[in-house]
Amino acid sequence: IVDIGGGLFAFYAHLQPGKIRVKPGDAVATGQVLGLLGNSGNSTEPHLHFHLIDRPDPLRGQGQPFALTRFTLVRGAVKLDANEDPIGIVAKGREVVQGQSYMDLELVNFE
Repeated sequence: IVDIGGGLFAFYAHLQPGKIRVKPGDAVATGQVLGLLGNSGNSTEPHLHFHLIDRPDPLRGQGQPFALTRFTLVRGAVKLDANEDPIGIVAKGREVVQGQSYMDLELVNFE
């Protein structure tokens, strides 16, 4: 959890254990790598949960709206194996988005 000022806190979940590059109390900057993406916790694939909240408690904090400077939305379809189990994403196109937020379950790239 990062205190970003103005009564807001950024919450990052599912980073790789032992690969977090900042310590409590460190100042951080926009664009700085805080840790490496992983699948810690109850997950099977690497992914990131990111929320802005009004207190440094992800379970009690109220989610706050936000917009990102820029990200790429990956449009695609889920690739299935012979048993119709998901095994990946087939990219069908990409769209650069500015000044907006992404929606639940959208695949985005921050490069």
